[in-house]
Amino acid sequence: MAAAVVFVLFVAAAASASRATLLGGPVPASENEQGVQKALSFAMQEYNKQSNDMFLSTITKVNGVTKQLVAGTLYKIDAVVSRTECKKAAVDVQNCPLHTDQKFIKSMSCKFEVLNVPWKRENKLRKKECV
Repeated sequence: MAAAVVFVLFVAAAASASRATLLGGPVPASENEQGVQKALSFAMQEYNKQSNDMFLSTITKVNGVTKQLVAGTLYKIDAVVSRTECKKAAVDVQNCPLHTDQKFIKSMSCKFEVLNVPWKRENKLRKKECV
């Protein structure tokens, strides 16, 4: 009987430990966090620089964000990116309306990885996948 109780307690402890976040592992992050906002902004700046589109794009929906402490902070972003009416010469993409003309409407699901290394004052777009 005592062995059965010990076994049940061991299984319960193991199950609860498996649900815990691993130290140094990715954890969910709020899109309202300052670091996440900076990562979102940096990802879009880089996306627009690398894009061949004549229009700027912007994030219209954030589906999820995780952050992970590595040699800095690694943000993994899952978002919807949409084309705006502003051409690339525009300065402030935040005030650009989305296209409403069917010929120009374009939205994509994108995954970004942004590495922020604050002591080097450095951001890197490590991954950009859009479909």
